[in-house]
Amino acid sequence: MSGKDRSPADTAERVRLQKALRESVILRELADILNSSLDLEPLLHALVKRTTELCEVERCAVWLLNEGLSHFHPTTYHVASSVLAEEIIQKAGAAWYRTSLSVDNPIAQRLVEAGGMLYIEDLRNEATLQTLAGTFQIYAVLLVALIREGQLVGFLSLDNPGQLGTFSPEQYQLGRAIGHQATIAISNARLYQHAQAQQMRAEHLIERARAIYQVAMAVNSGEDLPVVLRLATRHLVRVLDANSGLTLLLDADETTLRPVDKQDVGYTLPTASISLDTLPHFHTAIATGRPLLINAEQAQDEEITWLHQFNLKSLLVVPLMVGADEQGAHWDLPGEQKSIVPGRGEVELLSDAHCVGLIVVNYSRRRKPSSGQHAFAQDIAAQCGLAIEKARLLDATIQAEKRIHMALDTFLHTAEAVSYSTNIQVILHGVLEKTLAAFTCTRGTVHLFQPEEQRFELLLARGFTSEEEVRWLEEQQTWLNPANEQIFGFYQQVMNGHATLVNTEHRSGQPQIFEQTMVLAAPIIHHQHILGLLLLDRSRSAPQELPYQAICSFTSWDFTIVEGIAQLAGVAMEQVRWQQEAITARANEATMREADALKNELLAITAHEFRNPLAIIQGHSQSALRSLRKANTSKAALPPAFEERLVTIETQAKQLNNIVATFLDAASLNRGQISLQLATVDLEKIARQVIEDQANLVKDHELRYVASTAEAPYLIQGDQARLAQIMGNLVENAIKYSPLGGPVTITLSRTSPFIEVCIEDKGLGIPQEAQTHLFERFYRVPSIDSQARGVGLGLYIVAQLVQMHEGSIRVESSGILGEGSRFIFTLPSSDS
Repeated sequence: MSGKDRSPADTAERVRLQKALRESVILRELADILNSSLDLEPLLHALVKRTTELCEVERCAVWLLNEGLSHFHPTTYHVASSVLAEEIIQKAGAAWYRTSLSVDNPIAQRLVEAGGMLYIEDLRNEATLQTLAGTFQIYAVLLVALIREGQLVGFLSLDNPGQLGTFSPEQYQLGRAIGHQATIAISNARLYQHAQAQQMRAEHLIERARAIYQVAMAVNSGEDLPVVLRLATRHLVRVLDANSGLTLLLDADETTLRPVDKQDVGYTLPTASISLDTLPHFHTAIATGRPLLINAEQAQDEEITWLHQFNLKSLLVVPLMVGADEQGAHWDLPGEQKSIVPGRGEVELLSDAHCVGLIVVNYSRRRKPSSGQHAFAQDIAAQCGLAIEKARLLDATIQAEKRIHMALDTFLHTAEAVSYSTNIQVILHGVLEKTLAAFTCTRGTVHLFQPEEQRFELLLARGFTSEEEVRWLEEQQTWLNPANEQIFGFYQQVMNGHATLVNTEHRSGQPQIFEQTMVLAAPIIHHQHILGLLLLDRSRSAPQELPYQAICSFTSWDFTIVEGIAQLAGVAMEQVRWQQEAITARANEATMREADALKNELLAITAHEFRNPLAIIQGHSQSALRSLRKANTSKAALPPAFEERLVTIETQAKQLNNIVATFLDAASLNRGQISLQLATVDLEKIARQVIEDQANLVKDHELRYVASTAEAPYLIQGDQARLAQIMGNLVENAIKYSPLGGPVTITLSRTSPFIEVCIEDKGLGIPQEAQTHLFERFYRVPSIDSQARGVGLGLYIVAQLVQMHEGSIRVESSGILGEGSRFIFTLPSSDS
């Protein structure tokens, strides 16, 4: 037959096939794009662009749940045509990413209740979204849920700007398929982003360690003081993401400040020297020895002139302290204004501790440095203070320089180990070895924290004989896991996230418990959660390569370094955990997909294999019954029991045949092999036919249907056979679970633009805890009468068929015997 002889039906079929082929190609391309990259931004751009092409809409947007789990924000959108004026597009684009949708918004709830697909006829009629509809000209819109592990994590919105209308079944089907692919891809990309963020945190720590290392090397290599301070200021400005920085030295009279190098300032100071009397906040930082953040509204006197003259919003003033108590470690972190001396509580600076200068970090925008940046600033300040002290005091010892170099070298190597190792035990073993060498200790341990038991358990030990390890651990248990208040202070200090020195504890009327002990304990933490503990031992009883008097005390520098090492170890442990969880999540997802495919295949094969033998059994039983009944009319009548057995065989064969049909339907649904034969059908006629068919089979039940008075018939676009299957299954269930008889009623009503069908009985009822699982595959209510047979697929098939008709289904039941249940499904009417 030539092309000219094709019928209109052939031409339409050819067009339909071409369209289906195009959609299949774009879907496959979209799947390839979504699976080819873990970079979220280009992935989302490709998703919205392809979705507009595939679903033949002019605009598509992706809304994702924020980290606080409180709002959905538009992440990416694409407009495929120039229906809107350019100025409208520009105005909408500027405001688009400032919009949000609360998770408590009724639209989000309706989207979940609608099974993941929600059509809104006109968004301007939604009270909570009228502003959004007006600003972006979103009228008729189709929302596609992105649901991951039962949680709504976002949704796609499809619309034609400034237009009303409906969406075709093909658009619904494609939207659902795209939403499923997009959910998996977005979840994988976010998981990858989180792992990258953990890696970035480790890299930031490495960057800071390298900066500290470079400054310390400059200090110890004999560089001139201005060179060291310029290097330190540049690193501080870069790591703190500031605009500029300035190092000021405090003159001997301790009343004026002068810049070290004017070339490093970036602007001209009002005077060569600055009086502290005009800088009250600077004076406070020097007096307390703690970093201080000054915002523009807090400035006073000359500080106001300084900030306004150079258009600054914030200043971070970092004092350069020398001569502090070597056993005191001082912090000034946000929200934690305390000075801690391990084992002794809060103290003031000693009289010989003094400030020799300041580093002022300048921000053109208002900023709040993080606790890590505060710590880094203090580390840099400590180096600068050391450099200034070394320049003023030429008798600094070679031993002190060596110890600082070794500590920083350990810090750097530990940070580098975090970035490439994936074995927690190997990482912690390396941390312990290098830390012991840097701190001139021969013994140490690493413990892991058990949060359920609130206890520390030994993981690694170094430098002990078997007998020494047992005895040493018994001694440490008295404070590691304290049973009374006697030595609770060390444990509390560690649990608060601070390094502490375990040594002689003086208490009134109590013995000196740790008379020979000198143990530095540093908690391994991540995001304020205790993961473990690093212990370094310099006790008198420990074997030492150097005289005890030369190494017994831990300095404040030791505290700073060991806390940094412990924090890096915490980052490493958390990073490895996330990597393992990511691998497990990917493996579990692949296994679930494979198991689901095998289960569907098994259902299909089993059902097909059962069908032929059951047909033979049923045919032979029916034939035997007919022959028996003919024989009973003659003189050679057979016993009645023989006929009862044949009836039982026929009944059970029918039951098995129904189960096989159910298996085949479930397998076809799972494979997407069921298609609807759509036509205009009358739900009232279907309800009447279902009632008539069932009335011929039951005697104890009153079956009826009620159609509320309506202006138009109950017409929908649907598959008549599948709609009869839905109603028939629900009516059969109502009869089955009403063993004592009672009425079963089908009620039809109209709620524009939907038609609602309710099947109600007065039977056993359904417990509340079972109702959320009722439409899942193979689920059967445990407390339901065991005489009512089934495989747990009927309601699953009903729910799937309702969704294929773009409807929704729910159940209402108090779970009380005699009050029964109401199954309600809603379908869009053909005139909506």
